[in-house]
Amino acid sequence: MIRDRAARHANLPCGYYVLPPGTVANAVTWLELREPARLAGVTPLRTEEVRAPFFTSYRQLMRDIGAPLLWERATQLSDDELLAVFAGGDTRAFIATDDHGGLAGLIELVDRGDDGLEIAYFGLCPDRSGLGLGRRLMAASIEIAGEASNVWLHTSSFDHPAALHFYVRCGFVPVATGFEILDDPRANGLLPSDTASHIPLVPPG
Repeated sequence: MIRDRAARHANLPCGYYVLPPGTVANAVTWLELREPARLAGVTPLRTEEVRAPFFTSYRQLMRDIGAPLLWERATQLSDDELLAVFAGGDTRAFIATDDHGGLAGLIELVDRGDDGLEIAYFGLCPDRSGLGLGRRLMAASIEIAGEASNVWLHTSSFDHPAALHFYVRCGFVPVATGFEILDDPRANGLLPSDTASHIPLVPPG
């Protein structure tokens, strides 16, 4: 499904394209879950669904995990706007904790209808990497997804270089590639200009 949808829009000829100042390009790989058995025997992290009392922790995790990846959406939303995001039930977010109750990571799932269930946001707290918690966080994501017929996600050039290999190890298979062009949140003040120094910033003007 993702491959078919992407193919309908992949009509640019090969070549170089110069973007307007204040925007940034993100090379994307879409992956679908084809081998969930690869996580058999992995104990999922404990999760708590994000409701109004957890908005502060949710925003903090979005900043801690997402700022280096240029995630800016949820950090800017008011409580009422977050309530609206989660009210319909199509978007659900979960805070994951380790075996001692410490914050470990964040999962956000979006029901895309005929396009399946997207793991839209997924990440460990910066101080939790390298502890074997990534596979447990993914196991929690798959557990929450339940009987969804098609589970997918995307990784990008903004992510850690090991992200693609990690997703493949968890049973995901690449099905499409492309790119995303977006307004740079550092250029419009949504994130500090020194955020994500590994991603070039070309400010407008």
